[in-house]
Amino acid sequence: MVRARQTESVRMGSGQFSAGNPLRSGKSKSFARQMSDHVAMALVVYTLLLIFLVTPAIETKGLSIVPYFLLILLVAAIIPLFRRLDRRWTLLDGSELSYDSLKSRFNIDRAKLWVVAIAVPLILVSLFRAVSAAL
Repeated sequence: MVRARQTESVRMGSGQFSAGNPLRSGKSKSFARQMSDHVAMALVVYTLLLIFLVTPAIETKGLSIVPYFLLILLVAAIIPLFRRLDRRWTLLDGSELSYDSLKSRFNIDRAKLWVVAIAVPLILVSLFRAVSAAL
């Protein structure tokens, strides 16, 4: 009877809690909260890479404010993508998917997030340098 009670799931509010699920039993952060932390840090890393790599790669003659406007535009362009991922995990965390299914999806989405946050600025640097060299 004790064993049956430990594995029995009880549906409560925003998630499914069970004894065998550490993220839903309150012992550690939920997947939504973890993804929110990753999104925030990825946005900071993305912005820093833009500031220190992309902005110096943009050569302007005369108008020195253009790189900063471009920086604002590039950050504003990525925010909806990151926000959509964060919102998706808020919805997924309250779903009835199994812990293992959520964990594998979380790992895939986290990898995609960091690839985008690091690769996009590196691609932009390469692009701006190639255009600069061609002119």
